[in-house]
Amino acid sequence: MIWFIADTHFYHHNLVLYEGRPPWIDAHMIYLWNQRVSRADTVWHLGDLVMGRHDAIPQLIQTLNGQIHLIMGNHDWYRHGWYKRAGVQTYPRPILREFDGLGTVLLSHKPKDTLVDMLNLHGHSHSGRPRMLGNHVNLSVEVRNWRPWSLEELINERL
Repeated sequence: MIWFIADTHFYHHNLVLYEGRPPWIDAHMIYLWNQRVSRADTVWHLGDLVMGRHDAIPQLIQTLNGQIHLIMGNHDWYRHGWYKRAGVQTYPRPILREFDGLGTVLLSHKPKDTLVDMLNLHGHSHSGRPRMLGNHVNLSVEVRNWRPWSLEELINERL
């Protein structure tokens, strides 16, 4: 299966203040992630995967199910080689991908303007932008129940 998520910001405890996240949210997001995603699945993370606790990050990546593809966000400070060694495929810029049922989609961290009939799956906005706005689909965990969303769920949401 294919999954999408953004703005997990694992170990970024200031988001308790900025976004009103409960202090236990990291453990809850890991639980929800692994409850839905299998080891063989593909996860497109649309930026800001982790922030802080550098020593705990390799263990976190090994704990999360799925093959993670990271569209680099403004808080993804670690170099591509570091992520690669941790098992994460990185993309420094937005990319276009074809998905059955959605067509050609722009995957980005920040919302980007696209062609009229092209979706932009993104993060960055947290709770400051609705889940759906025109052809923009906000996958920030704050507006997505703290969990990855499947390709099928996104297709059904667009119908």
